[in-house]
Amino acid sequence: GIELGFAKDKYKLSLDVYNKQTNDLLQSRKIPGESGYNTIPDNFGSIENKGIEMEFSTAPIVSKRFSWNLSFNASSNRNKITNLGEGIDFYNQTSGGADYTHRMVVGSALGEFWGYKTAGLLTAEDISNNYPVLGGFAKEGMLKFIDNDHNNIINDNDKESLGNAFPKWNLGLNNTFSYRNISLNVFVYAVLGQKILNQNLLYSSYGTPIGVPSKDYIDNHWTPENKSAYYPQASQFSGNSQTTDRLIEDGS
Repeated sequence: GIELGFAKDKYKLSLDVYNKQTNDLLQSRKIPGESGYNTIPDNFGSIENKGIEMEFSTAPIVSKRFSWNLSFNASSNRNKITNLGEGIDFYNQTSGGADYTHRMVVGSALGEFWGYKTAGLLTAEDISNNYPVLGGFAKEGMLKFIDNDHNNIINDNDKESLGNAFPKWNLGLNNTFSYRNISLNVFVYAVLGQKILNQNLLYSSYGTPIGVPSKDYIDNHWTPENKSAYYPQASQFSGNSQTTDRLIEDGS
């Protein structure tokens, strides 16, 4: 780390850079069912964290009655899974009402949303051209999933990273104003570059039998009279409850 001061320390700047490897993570290890348990807690696997932290501070105004102190900080962290245990390349993690939502992959970062990318809704032309569908059930107005490996089958192998839940930058601005014995603190915090998985949409905008449809869904879902709609038709088809890019939002 580096710390610098200018103009008799009226202006201060600090900078820290780190690279840390964390080993022996607490995880669940699968064991034979004959033991009476499916898993046991164990220490294995490792994660690498690299990042930078910066802070600038100054006192723009200092007088007998009034003072203003200002500080700004910024930090960025990048993590990478380097080991999940012998013979383990990835884990799937479930959250909420969709199918699994995250995948921990060796060589990738924690917090990766994992699912299907979509290309609108299935059309009659797609069905006549035998476009691949999830579960082999094709119906006009359902979500159209991208066949990433081009094998004419939609399955788990077509899922991919949809973004990351961790912000690329954390920013903070702190102001303290003091007048005699009265102080006012104003703090502003911001995060940039992260994604949000909005599973509320599953219950309001994707025609599943659970939840209450939103007005936006009612006005803009597929029907034989509204084939250019954005949202799929109402259905119990499990494809509507998959983790897809349609549930991912910008969290900045």
